[in-house]
Amino acid sequence: MKNLTFLICLLPYFTPIQSQVIDYQKDIIFKDSSYTSLFTGHVKTYDDQGNLYMSSTVLNGKRHGLVMFYFNNGKLHQWLHFKNGIIDGQIVIYNELGKVELRGNSVNGENDGEFYSYYPNGQIEYKGTFVKGLKEGEWVYYYENGKIHGKGKYKGEKEIGIWIYNNDENTWSTGSINYDLVGMK
Repeated sequence: MKNLTFLICLLPYFTPIQSQVIDYQKDIIFKDSSYTSLFTGHVKTYDDQGNLYMSSTVLNGKRHGLVMFYFNNGKLHQWLHFKNGIIDGQIVIYNELGKVELRGNSVNGENDGEFYSYYPNGQIEYKGTFVKGLKEGEWVYYYENGKIHGKGKYKGEKEIGIWIYNNDENTWSTGSINYDLVGMK
């Protein structure tokens, strides 16, 4: 399964034009060329070969609004919404062929809402819901051919209840998980 924490890790690796970047832990602060005030405006960054890497709106030194990251081939890689420097809103990640790889939502920097991950052929890899960064409710995992691989429920990131699995030959098995019985509350 994909984890979105890598998105935050990618953000510091660029040099903006017409502003100075100061890296404060997970947040990036943009300052104007005099280094005395916070930058507000549009920032585009480029890689060493001159290819567009990122396009972002900045408000009072922090990313705010739509932020787009690009592959070296110029195609869109990530489409994210920020609010005061924190991912907050729709998240869409594309593969190099331009197909959606992941679609979800973030609230105040945490995954929140429905998430869909896709195989390169466009079939759904998994779908499920996050609540304040934790898996909640029913999640369904698929094989690349579209058949269900497994499904079950999460409560606070822990698998609960009965899960069913398909071994890709239409043979189904079930399992029951009760973390209270094994001391994993």
